[in-house]
Amino acid sequence: MKYIVFTLIIFFTPMMASADNESIYDPSNGTLYIPSLHIEGDPPDVIYSVDMINQGDYVFTAIDVAEYEGAELIDKNIAIYDPQADTLHIPKLVIEGGDKDEAYVVDLIEERDDQFSLSAIVDYVESDSVAGDDDANVDQRQDQPAQLLSSGNWTDESIWVNGALPTDGAEIIIPSGITLTVDGEIPSRLKRITIDGNLRFSTKVNTQLTVDTLISNHHGRLEIGSEDQPVDNDVSARIIFADFGPIDRNVDPQQLYRGAVLMGPVEIWGAEKTSWLELARHPQRNEMELLLSSEPIGWRVGDRLVVAATDVDDPSSDEVVTIAAIEGNVVYLSSPLQKDHVAFRNDLAVHVANLTRNVEFLSENADIKHRGHVMFMHNLNVDVNHARFFQLGRTDKTIPIDDYTWSGEELVREQLEGNNIRGRYSIHFHRGGTGLDSIPARVRGSVVEDNPGWAYVNHSSNVDFVDNVSYNVVGGAYQTEAGDERGSFIGNIALRTINPKDPLNCDCIEAVVDVREDRQDFAFQGDGFWLHGGMPRMEGNVVAGASGHAYIYWTEGLIETLDGETGLTKIDVAQFPNSHLLDTNGKIDVWYMPISSFKNNKAYNTTKGLEVFYLHAHHNFTVEQQWVTEEYVEQLGSTFEDLTIWNVKKYGVGFHSSEGVELKNVRLVGDGDVNKIGVDAGHFHNLVSWKFENFEIEGFGLGMDVPTQGDVLVQGGRFSNKINFRIENPQLAPRNLLFRDIQLSDSFLSSIADVVNFSLEPDFTLNAKILNGEERGSSAKHPLFFLMPDRITFDFEGYRDLGVYFDQQVPDFVPMPEENSIYKGHQVPLEFVNKSNQQLLGEHRLYFGGAFLPHNAMSIPGLVGGKVGTKAPQPTLFPPEEM
Repeated sequence: MKYIVFTLIIFFTPMMASADNESIYDPSNGTLYIPSLHIEGDPPDVIYSVDMINQGDYVFTAIDVAEYEGAELIDKNIAIYDPQADTLHIPKLVIEGGDKDEAYVVDLIEERDDQFSLSAIVDYVESDSVAGDDDANVDQRQDQPAQLLSSGNWTDESIWVNGALPTDGAEIIIPSGITLTVDGEIPSRLKRITIDGNLRFSTKVNTQLTVDTLISNHHGRLEIGSEDQPVDNDVSARIIFADFGPIDRNVDPQQLYRGAVLMGPVEIWGAEKTSWLELARHPQRNEMELLLSSEPIGWRVGDRLVVAATDVDDPSSDEVVTIAAIEGNVVYLSSPLQKDHVAFRNDLAVHVANLTRNVEFLSENADIKHRGHVMFMHNLNVDVNHARFFQLGRTDKTIPIDDYTWSGEELVREQLEGNNIRGRYSIHFHRGGTGLDSIPARVRGSVVEDNPGWAYVNHSSNVDFVDNVSYNVVGGAYQTEAGDERGSFIGNIALRTINPKDPLNCDCIEAVVDVREDRQDFAFQGDGFWLHGGMPRMEGNVVAGASGHAYIYWTEGLIETLDGETGLTKIDVAQFPNSHLLDTNGKIDVWYMPISSFKNNKAYNTTKGLEVFYLHAHHNFTVEQQWVTEEYVEQLGSTFEDLTIWNVKKYGVGFHSSEGVELKNVRLVGDGDVNKIGVDAGHFHNLVSWKFENFEIEGFGLGMDVPTQGDVLVQGGRFSNKINFRIENPQLAPRNLLFRDIQLSDSFLSSIADVVNFSLEPDFTLNAKILNGEERGSSAKHPLFFLMPDRITFDFEGYRDLGVYFDQQVPDFVPMPEENSIYKGHQVPLEFVNKSNQQLLGEHRLYFGGAFLPHNAMSIPGLVGGKVGTKAPQPTLFPPEEM
């Protein structure tokens, strides 16, 4: 037997030839020309000429000419080219002739940016070879594939060529039409398994495979249980990614091997198990039982549980415990708790999750550089249920990614060392497609534990993540990567998502969320959920114990280089609601997509709760995009609702450079630290329209830093903080701010005499102000910000329909002294400098706030820096038309 392996690298450059085989890919007509594949061996050299000819619907036909007498093509090898994924699938090429039969199996290994790699495994088998040949039986070399004759059980010697079971280091190809069933714990440590047919695991006995690399083509199927017949509760199924030493980057420059790369159907069904529950009683140190909110399904003696962290100074203060016995909704532990797991209020929930599953993917060597990973490549035909992914992933988020960087206005891409590349995660859906007609993949009831980077990843795919658990993850637990993703995150829990370097709390550059933007390296601070776009539904999730954010939206498309083109990821207009209002049939920026659903999510013991960047940032970034009509922008908005956040280190909710936002039914509970903020919405690039409805904020030094411009409504709710509202003057645009039907309660942080309900804090510097160490903005304000009309109205019990005024809204106040008029090359026009409000009114019909204190203005308890009085009339236009 003769076995040969070769690899082709085809570059996506028009009519570019590779040096080795002179293969030419022409993207203009979707044709790949491979003039000659020269394979040396015995019998004499054979040359295979293969032309990939474009047939309608992207079907190619491989035509082979073999240079030995009597050869003829018996299988035309219909290959499928997917232009959206830049993927060429070549399942199998079989040539028969003379006294030789030869089978050629070609798998697509990796599509990455402007090139893809084809690995051709060529196996030569003499037609007159006889099963049982002694040499064949005893000399199965490490680089020689084990051959299958028929479907059957792995341990059945009769299905293997020469009756020889695969031994250590073997490579196995499961041909199309063949089903290989793993029927036990296979002792051999295998180098590679390629699935062209079906790899199935028995559901009735303990099964295990140890393999370095598991690959399937788009027809190859991996089956570990089924919906009708999941893996029995009393047995287990395991895939262990073997460690054959350091990854050889000469052979595998993309470091794709050492793991599972699955392009075909995947069905995994472990035994059903409730993933997580609320605790009916907050457990304390030395207790040996847990009272659950309901009776769990599938929890068993010996299962490992994790009780969520509640210590505000230690997001890792969770505990892993073991079930000793279980009766209904009462779990008895094998050892007493070592910590308290108690919330501030009895009605705040603490949670417990189950980490045990009977289907497992894990690494043989836990060293990060030697771990395996799981990637579903260009593949949505995936249904994973009740499986555990343990110690997987090689992308290390404690340090920057170093595969590529993009720089300059042209976004020039530069390749770096590649010692810490992106894309090697525990569960990674890689460019599976986001079409409206796509059927979502699903991951349900599963566990990712111990990951150095990202746990659950949706990259340009349509995936539903439901009822999953993440535990002990460094960078981020649940991610969308590019911004165009669809699907959902429903009922998941993220526990202990902690970057050990604690970047968000350090006095260092890594505290900036986008400090690694040149490498497009995000979600490294220890984030529960990182959303790059608004399409996936976010409902019923929990985050407990995070060094970063519980939930963060970064609604700017990822910079990627695809087909030689570099730019921000954008979304097809057809995906947008009310797309008829958009004047294009192409793609537009991610920030124009509203949040499809964000409701009933919870978080505690995190540095920040919910933080949102660039949502609907039309007026900040892309006014010049004429195809985004005014009608579309006017109706554009997103709602966040039914959110509970408690025990945060910095603030509960924060918004940056966003507009058109509504938040309702939000509860934020602080621990009494006067340096913490409930809602941080005062970033000076927050614009247009804001609604805060039915908030409960208590226990913070500052309840809400309100937006400084736009139409702002605070309606309903209860506020009990040292300072309930901080109000700064407008910075970029006029404002209408209305407080309606709110309740102001005494705070346990201050005596009644010291309570500040409203702190009016005008700022007259041209640069952005810093509050509690947080910079409000890094660029200059509008040059006439101090003259913008500002209407603040109280309309709640005791203060009906009253105007609120800054103390500086008086005739003789000078809002712009010369020393404040210059910042970073920006300057206030001289005719507005060193002028009193009265002078500005006479010369320009503009003055601070657009109104003077009325004659009946008066001070009221709890209002600092201003007075209330008769409402001022609506202001004139700003700026006046003649300006």
